[in-house]
Amino acid sequence: MKSSFAAVIIALPALGIPALAMADEPVMTTSAGVQIATPGVKTISCERIRMVFDELDKSGYRKDSPYPHQEEDRAILAYESALSVEYFWRCANKSVQGVGKGGPDSYAANAFQYGYLD
Repeated sequence: MKSSFAAVIIALPALGIPALAMADEPVMTTSAGVQIATPGVKTISCERIRMVFDELDKSGYRKDSPYPHQEEDRAILAYESALSVEYFWRCANKSVQGVGKGGPDSYAANAFQYGYLD
């Protein structure tokens, strides 16, 4: 029963219907009234992080801008920024470590610390 429910939840965004937040996930509402699930940054899976990124993009709260146009959407931007850092360190970093010099001293592992390569 749970697997069919999960399949429906995953299929909803493909149909243009926003995914429902799990019962224990908090929700933020954009200035336009779009609700976005905002699960705990440190506790969700990499796959769920990607789903939240999709929900954030579909909400249009930034409208093709690096910053939201409405002040009340700043909290959503702060959440998205924290989620991005967590995604890099926990999910994306694993896929690129070993590129270049490799290991924990690689550019990928230290991108936030050292900036761009020359």
